[in-house]
Amino acid sequence: MSMTYDIAAIPTRYAGVKFRSRLEARWASFFDLCKWRWDYEPLDLHGWTPDFVINTPYCNVFAEVKPVDQPDPRDPVFQKAVAHQSRVQVMLLGIGPQRECFGGIGILLDPPKGAQCFWPVQEYLCPDDLDEKWREAGNIVQWRGGR
Repeated sequence: MSMTYDIAAIPTRYAGVKFRSRLEARWASFFDLCKWRWDYEPLDLHGWTPDFVINTPYCNVFAEVKPVDQPDPRDPVFQKAVAHQSRVQVMLLGIGPQRECFGGIGILLDPPKGAQCFWPVQEYLCPDDLDEKWREAGNIVQWRGGR
């Protein structure tokens, strides 16, 4: 069940960071609009460099971004991220927030064994004005050239 994508990544600068794609820059802008602290490609986890670490009051969420409509943990493009869900809280993000998902913005995978942060994180990652913030994030990175 492999999703393939052939969308050319457009390197984009936002908030003083050069992102590999405009989609990643838009997610960073969205996180800023939500007032969430984030780091871009902050570390290597044994062969996987998460695109973002979102710092929530409950735990860090390691996020992987791919240009797909519906993130799916069974999709091979996400397998490096999924392989780490037993150690860290992982979220899969696509081309925009996933309103029908429990996580609000993406697929929040089951937490590491014994972790108590799943439900509070899930609520934390569900901003009230999700659509408005996502549109504004797009405007910021595409038309204003970032911040």
